[in-house]
Amino acid sequence: MKAKKKGKKRQRSLQDYLSIGYLFLIVCGLVKDIIYYNFLDINIIKYSSVIDILLSPIAFVATNKVGPFFILLLMPLVYWVNSNMLKIHEFWKRKGWYSKKTDIVKLDKLYSKPASGDGFLILLAILIFSFFLGSSIGRGPKILEKIKDKTQEADHRIVFSDNETVMVRILGQNSQFIFYVQPKSDKVIIAPIQGNIRKIEKIKKLDK
Repeated sequence: MKAKKKGKKRQRSLQDYLSIGYLFLIVCGLVKDIIYYNFLDINIIKYSSVIDILLSPIAFVATNKVGPFFILLLMPLVYWVNSNMLKIHEFWKRKGWYSKKTDIVKLDKLYSKPASGDGFLILLAILIFSFFLGSSIGRGPKILEKIKDKTQEADHRIVFSDNETVMVRILGQNSQFIFYVQPKSDKVIIAPIQGNIRKIEKIKKLDK
């Protein structure tokens, strides 16, 4: 009787990695929006379409100039860490606290294996997720504090379809709604865009 051949582990194609990567970015964008708008007491899922959710990470990366550049700079470092985990592990083994808090034997076995591309991708994913998460946690409380103190300054002029004009600080926007607060007000306003807003003008550049 012939022995059954062990199935080989399926090699992921470039298309697989791109699909998984984009799905991961969608999750990152969704988590970022939920946390950020939660500070403003807004259930963003209620005001978002499927297209908004799918395009959220792309829109965020496109409007954030520093973050993606920072990640690109850190990618060589992430690659180096992934390729030198054994050396790093050997260095920390000399520290008493490291030996007490980790399973040295298990890690010896793990890091003795050649570095894999999956390990690099996992470290990169952690870095990207931290970037998305940090942007919402860092920005949300700061904006909320200004709203409560009524110290938000206007950065845009909105002209409605009835020609009413208001000066506002835009807090966020998607394909269907715009979220803003008016100067000297602590009320966050959610306004539909289609059939309601005729023009949005940027009046000056402010630090966010």
